[in-house]
Amino acid sequence: MLAQYQVTLTEQIHRRAEKLAKLSGRTIEDMLPVMLILSAPTFTHPLDLDHSVSDLPDEDVLAIANLQMLPETNARHSGLLQKLGQDDLTESERSELNILHRVYEIGIIYQSFALKEAVIRGLREPLES
Repeated sequence: MLAQYQVTLTEQIHRRAEKLAKLSGRTIEDMLPVMLILSAPTFTHPLDLDHSVSDLPDEDVLAIANLQMLPETNARHSGLLQKLGQDDLTESERSELNILHRVYEIGIIYQSFALKEAVIRGLREPLES
């Protein structure tokens, strides 16, 4: 089921939505549902969207560089992908899969920034290409 709401955003939330939209090449309207998902405990470490990765302390950079989906979220994502391959998704499941893809995408973007920053700081070796 889909529901529409009219909301008033604080300046901080608006800036976060703009930043996420810019990073992922999407609109703010597309990012607000993603932000709601991000506010739920989807990842093992919260993403700090108010600060550049380069401004974070070493331990936070390493934590973001090692981000992983929770096992139950990963299992749900895999199950939905399998159903997609069988062309057996409901509209609700398509929407859920789309949101999970976006959450994954945002996590990967921040993880990439953190991996780069960790290498620059000498906290880890570069990944092999």
